[in-house]
Amino acid sequence: MNSARAHYQSPVQMLAREGLGSERRSRIMHQIEKSGAVELASLAALAASTGDKELAAALLTRNSGVPHNERAFSSQELADALVGDDWRKVTQAMLEVERIALEAVHADSAFETGKTNTTRTVQVALRKRDEAAIGANLSDLDADPEQED
Repeated sequence: MNSARAHYQSPVQMLAREGLGSERRSRIMHQIEKSGAVELASLAALAASTGDKELAAALLTRNSGVPHNERAFSSQELADALVGDDWRKVTQAMLEVERIALEAVHADSAFETGKTNTTRTVQVALRKRDEAAIGANLSDLDADPEQED
């Protein structure tokens, strides 16, 4: 699970992978390499409003080369607008899997020893709190995308 978690540390990290190596992203990178703050901010707004993740990923790359106090837009806000919901779902699902595994170990240990492990009980409670803090709705994960309208 830790190997998967390394790839989903933030929405920015998720968005940065979008279209990596594609011809379109390379063309966009070339076209925006000399763009100023106003144009970059306008393109970021366009990417967010149209859901263009590849454009947004190129903008993130360009934005990362600008000194922090001179950036035209917030990379975090742009990434959250485009992939924030997906990131929250993935993160919450990983936390849930970890919690379920911990609960299984806890239940097995309690069965074997005849007593509960207070530390594991607290760990499970903290995992549940962390899951709730993410706030993603995982109820639609089981839905078949082929059957949606």
